[in-house]
Amino acid sequence: MNEPPRPTPPAPLDPSAAAKSLRFLLRSPSLGAAREPETPVLHLKQRLEQEDGGAWLRACLAKEPFAPLVDAERALTAGTLALAELEALKRRAKRGFGPEQPRELRLASIAAYFLAIAAALAHHRARLSSQPLADVRAILLDLATAIDEPWSSLLSAAAFVEPAG
Repeated sequence: MNEPPRPTPPAPLDPSAAAKSLRFLLRSPSLGAAREPETPVLHLKQRLEQEDGGAWLRACLAKEPFAPLVDAERALTAGTLALAELEALKRRAKRGFGPEQPRELRLASIAAYFLAIAAALAHHRARLSSQPLADVRAILLDLATAIDEPWSSLLSAAAFVEPAG
């Protein structure tokens, strides 16, 4: 018997394309989402979503609060930082949150804060935040839709980690 030809499976979707698709779906008016409140995380997300968002974040990695890290991108995504180094990054980031700080430093500090939290979860299964885990997970997933690779994968993977202990 002649069987009909089998359809060719779709090509795998690269993580960046998947994040962009998810971002499109999350903005869809059919979801009926209420307007997001103006929060520091929202300001960071809006900055990351700009056309130069990836370049902006890469430039931030060479400055405070990331500055003491050597090759911050590799260190955070590959898991080569000790938990104590991630805690130190989080503390440096918190110093940059103040309203008296320049806007760019505040945004970079918010990014550093959540990247440190994500790296601790993803690579050490450790919680660096006292905020409810559900809230942290929601923020990590929200930021993952706005950020380029390799950050999108780090943030989204961290959101699904069950912390040890």
